[in-house]
Amino acid sequence: IADLLSKYGVLVNPLVWIKIFVDKPYEWPCTILILSLSIYIVVGLQLEKAALKGTLSSNAVLTFWALLLTLLLVVPAVTVLIIKPNPFAAAFALLLHANVFMKLFSYRAVNAECRENFNPAKEKTKDGQVCYPDNLNHRDIIYFILAPTVCYELNFPRNERIRKRFLMKRMLEVISISVMLLALGQQWLVP
Repeated sequence: IADLLSKYGVLVNPLVWIKIFVDKPYEWPCTILILSLSIYIVVGLQLEKAALKGTLSSNAVLTFWALLLTLLLVVPAVTVLIIKPNPFAAAFALLLHANVFMKLFSYRAVNAECRENFNPAKEKTKDGQVCYPDNLNHRDIIYFILAPTVCYELNFPRNERIRKRFLMKRMLEVISISVMLLALGQQWLVP
């Protein structure tokens, strides 16, 4: 390591990371892929609302879910394969798509089970707990997408308050490890 540092010096330059997105427009597909995740999430929520109202049969809902989840995995993979963007950005975009795929699969499965067992006369909200049709809203699905779990539940266990110190420590760890990985990649992997 000392020999390489003395021979080549420190090659880490954070400005190159920003320059990649500004100078090379073909790198933007990964950013667009990440932003497109919101479309899949909203379509999934609308499918569940349509299934609740009965505007779609259960077979149609299952078919649309299969199509949506297939597109969620295939579109980013084909985009990365054809365009060949920056490997770091492509890996991050594909990782997020795989994560959202698992989350939406769990969301569909739990809501399908709730829909089968749903009895409108019997369902009442108790002690702030969310019951089946009340969970089909944007706030609930966004909370689930941002929560660090892939298993959907109608009621997630929560603390009474947000532990700000703990949250800041975890955010600092994620940011510092990401910067360290980028710096190590730029120093040792990029020719």
